[in-house]
Amino acid sequence: MRENIILFVRLPTPFVVSQNPQVEGTNQHRYIFDSKVPSPARPSYLARYNSDSGLVLLNAGTAHGVTLGAEFAFYPTHDPHPFGDPLRTFVVDNSASFFSTLKPAHDAPFHSIPTYFTVFQAQPGKGGTIRLYLPADHNSACLIRDIRPLLHNTEFVDSPDDAHLELSVRDNQVVVSVRDRKATVYGFNHKFPTMLTRPNLISFLEKAACFYRERDRHTSIDSEVANMVTLDFYKLGASLSTFEDISECQFGESGPNLHSAGTIDFIVDEGCVYGVKLTNLSPRDLYPTLFYLDNSDLSISDVYHFLFSIPELTATFLVETYYEPPFSGSNILEAPLKREGGTLTIGYGSGGMPPFSYTVPGRFNIGFLKLLVATRPIHSTAGTWPCPCRLETDGPHTLDGGESWGTLTIPMLQRRSPAPTFNIVSNSLS
Repeated sequence: MRENIILFVRLPTPFVVSQNPQVEGTNQHRYIFDSKVPSPARPSYLARYNSDSGLVLLNAGTAHGVTLGAEFAFYPTHDPHPFGDPLRTFVVDNSASFFSTLKPAHDAPFHSIPTYFTVFQAQPGKGGTIRLYLPADHNSACLIRDIRPLLHNTEFVDSPDDAHLELSVRDNQVVVSVRDRKATVYGFNHKFPTMLTRPNLISFLEKAACFYRERDRHTSIDSEVANMVTLDFYKLGASLSTFEDISECQFGESGPNLHSAGTIDFIVDEGCVYGVKLTNLSPRDLYPTLFYLDNSDLSISDVYHFLFSIPELTATFLVETYYEPPFSGSNILEAPLKREGGTLTIGYGSGGMPPFSYTVPGRFNIGFLKLLVATRPIHSTAGTWPCPCRLETDGPHTLDGGESWGTLTIPMLQRRSPAPTFNIVSNSLS
C-alpha cells in the first residue's frame, strides 16, 4: 500500500527566485510560488573598507554605468527601500571596468565603518550629458531658470541640430520634440504629449537623461570584444514540436536575417514576433546582456531609472530585460555565450526568454537594440556579489585582471504595415 507523504517547506520571507543559482528566463525575478513581481527598489552594491590601504572598493564600475562623481548612500539597515537621511555618503573618485573606489563626501573621516556594507546609488556621475534646446524668448528663459537647478548633467545648446530634445512653451505647457541626430537621420520626427512645467517635465527630463546616457554608454578601450559578436534578428514562425509529448508550438526563424548594413529595418505586422541570435567569434566565453531603447516614449529595458530632482518626485523603477544571464549567487556562473562560434538564441530556442513584439505609434518608429557583452557577469544583482579582488594603494586599475567589456548598438527602423486597399465594384441592376 502506497502512503501519501506531505512535505512542508519553510522558506525565508521574502524568498525571491533570483536568489537561487542558475535561475533564468522571464520569471527569474518573481517570488517563488506566486505570480507577483517584487516591488521596485534601488539597485544595491557591496562595498568593502580596508583600513590598511584606506580604500573603499565598490563592486561595480563603468560596465555597470558607474562613473566619476557618482554618489552612493550608506544606510543603517539593508533595506531595499531605504528612506530618510543616510549614515554616510560616498563619492566615486576612481573607476575601472568592474570596480570603483569611493571616498567620503565632504571629507568625512572613516570612523565606525564596517568591513562590508551595502550602498545605494543616490546621484549619477559625470558623463552622459543630455542636451536641450529652447528658443530664445521670454518663456524659454523663465523655464530654463526654473528647471536648471533640478537637473543633473544637462547642457542647454544654441542650435536644435546639437540637441537631443527641443522644448517650447505654449500656454504654460511644454511641448518636447526629438532633435537627436541618431533618430532624425532616419526621418524620425516625433513630439511627446504636452506637459506642465512642474512636476511632470522634471520627471520626463530625468527619464530622458537616463535614456540617452544608457544608449551612448560604451567603452573605447575594450570595444573589440563586442566587434567579435554577430547579432542576427529574425521574424519568427510557429511550428509543432518535434517531441511527441509536447503539444505546444515552438518558435523558429522564418525568413532572412533582418540585421543588414548596421541597421534592422522591418515592417511590423500585427501579431508577428521576433527573436535574436548571437554568435561569439572571440576566443573567450562571454556574458551578454540585451535590452531595447524605444524613442517613442524614451523607455529602456533592463535599466534602473533614478528620479531624484525634488523629494516629492523621488522614484525608481525597473522595466523588463530582453536578456540577462541567470543569477548564481556566490557560485561561478557558466558563460551563456561560448567562445569560438558559440551561439545563443533569445526569444526562441532554449534561451529562456519569450519572443519580442512591437507596436508602431503613427507610421514609423525608431528604436535601438543594445548588446553589452563582458568576460565576467554583469547582472542587475551582480553588484551584491562578494568582492574577490585585492585592494591596492594604486587604485582600481589593477583590479580587472585582463577582463573586458564592450557594447553594440543597432538602430531599429520599424514601419507600420500599409493599410489594405479594396477595389469597389459597382453592380448596376437593369
